[in-house]
Amino acid sequence: MWNRPSKGSVLVLEEIMAAGRSLNIELQDIGVSEATEFDHAFDAALSNESEAVVVIDDPVMLGQVEAVTRIAAARKLPLASIYSQYAVGGGLMAYGPNLQSLYHRGAEYVDRILVATNQQICRSSNLRNSRSFSI
Repeated sequence: MWNRPSKGSVLVLEEIMAAGRSLNIELQDIGVSEATEFDHAFDAALSNESEAVVVIDDPVMLGQVEAVTRIAAARKLPLASIYSQYAVGGGLMAYGPNLQSLYHRGAEYVDRILVATNQQICRSSNLRNSRSFSI
């Protein structure tokens, strides 16, 4: 399942489809353009006897985790995604990072950089000030 308007998702879908062909696995394109199409997309997956659904994520799909996991669970379709929010929300598995942890760690690094930069600026200012007072 993927967000059709997303150009990045198109590239990922092409790579996944190529991998499926090389492994002789039949994959189905169940792209959606808006959240109202989720029910139909999962029904199409079931009618084509899909054994699982992989979500190709982008910011739009990530904003729909609750709806996607709820619909997948109601239809008893295992769900996999790169983001752990899907697994936490009831999907079968995730094969990527927890975004909240990733953002938290990124903020910690930015804080370290800003604190170090601020300390360096203070040291330079203090050195210049001490020289001007002949200390």
